[in-house]
Amino acid sequence: MMRNPLLSLLLALSVSGCATAPPPFIANNATSPAVWQIAENPEGHLNREVLWGGMILEIKHEARYTELEMLGFPLDADQQPQAERADEGRFVLIVSGFLDPADFAVGRFLTFAGRITGARRGELRNEPYVWPMLDTLQPHLWPKDFREEGKRYSIGVGVGVRL
Repeated sequence: MMRNPLLSLLLALSVSGCATAPPPFIANNATSPAVWQIAENPEGHLNREVLWGGMILEIKHEARYTELEMLGFPLDADQQPQAERADEGRFVLIVSGFLDPADFAVGRFLTFAGRITGARRGELRNEPYVWPMLDTLQPHLWPKDFREEGKRYSIGVGVGVRL
């Protein structure tokens, strides 16, 4: 038992600052093929689980779901979209329920594990284009400043009770 309460407090603060958060997703069957690879043959990949991330280009609300048009980017080791790298193409993400456009705004980034459900065909800049379509239950929305350089530190305080 420590006799110095200040030393105990400092020890507790230093230990709480050492914890690191795990990546937001651990998808057992998900892989990370590029968006363009799936767009070449979306029907051949139906029900395949993928781990993707990207930037929101457009948000549409329907009665029972929210549709996001996304620009895909490769993910880094922390599963964050790497916007400084070349994009991998566009896709449509369907999320059950309502996503608040104040949070899920155009230009925000997210990562998700999802399932390929089909494709939407149309034109983009007067050229034929295929948007793979996916669904997910819970996309991870990254903070607005997640791409900024430098370390972020936080201090947490734990409280224990002895009965």
